[in-house]
Amino acid sequence: MCGCESTFCIERKALGDFVNCCVGDNRERFERELIRARGYRFARILIVATEDEIDAGAWRSEITSKAVRATMASFEARYIPIVLTPTPESGALLVERWAWRFAREIVESANTLLRSNTQPTTP
Repeated sequence: MCGCESTFCIERKALGDFVNCCVGDNRERFERELIRARGYRFARILIVATEDEIDAGAWRSEITSKAVRATMASFEARYIPIVLTPTPESGALLVERWAWRFAREIVESANTLLRSNTQPTTP
């Protein structure tokens, strides 16, 4: 979204990528990114996966689905919300909706400020 690069942030991850961010050095690096993301007015982690896919644990890492879920809960509590989406296409629609709503809020706030600054003052 042009002009909102410092206020709007989506970190999209495929399930395998997210699982890799749950362990070792990758976790430390990813947590540093999430710390920075807390500074945005709007920030989300968007994981392209379903609850069933997480429960199935079909990834190459030895981390359990229980540990992945615990990491998700920790990341949400410490940093930013996590949203699951079943497909990249449904994820794109979510991001589009979030961006539209976010932009609308900015425009409405700006219009409110403009109206309040152009109101005549009474002596």
